[in-house]
Amino acid sequence: SSTATATTTLDGFTITAGSSSDFGGGLLLDGASLTVRQCRFLGNAAGTNGGGIYLSDSSSTVANRLVAGNSAASEGGGIYAIHTSNLPTPTFYNCAVRGNAAAFGGGLRVIGGAPSLINCSFSGNSGTTSGGAIRSSVAIFQLTNTVIWNNLSGGSSGTLQASIEFSGPSSTTYDQCLIHNYSAVVLNGSGS
Repeated sequence: SSTATATTTLDGFTITAGSSSDFGGGLLLDGASLTVRQCRFLGNAAGTNGGGIYLSDSSSTVANRLVAGNSAASEGGGIYAIHTSNLPTPTFYNCAVRGNAAAFGGGLRVIGGAPSLINCSFSGNSGTTSGGAIRSSVAIFQLTNTVIWNNLSGGSSGTLQASIEFSGPSSTTYDQCLIHNYSAVVLNGSGS
């Protein structure tokens, strides 16, 4: 048994065709934090949440990563991040999240905490019920230089929910972002 710490690095791996009947088809971090960079999470599946990556109370840094073609039966097809502690929350840099699917939050499902998305792109993700690219609940997060386009919610790309859906008290700050079907945000601003 080994313990991942903030100084542990997962670098240059491709994690593909992983499967879990529950959480984290590709990677599961529960109370652990590490740096993930130059990795690809492709075609992984979870029976519940976090098809590609499942983060629970994790302050991981994820950089230069591709999360594509993953699925979860319930939430977070690409990434599922839940935060219920006082630890720092995850940061995502230069990540491409595309072609993932779940009922809620096809690309990313965030519950609690204050994660940051910097220089990320979300495309071709599907939330069969809602939140094609991102679904956020009780979270405060920052999007910087992030592009969200061509995602689906309930089979349609022409809705706000295809890009970002908020449930419960959530707040997001945007800086230099382009979000498809979200007229309140073109380049700068904040929304909830």
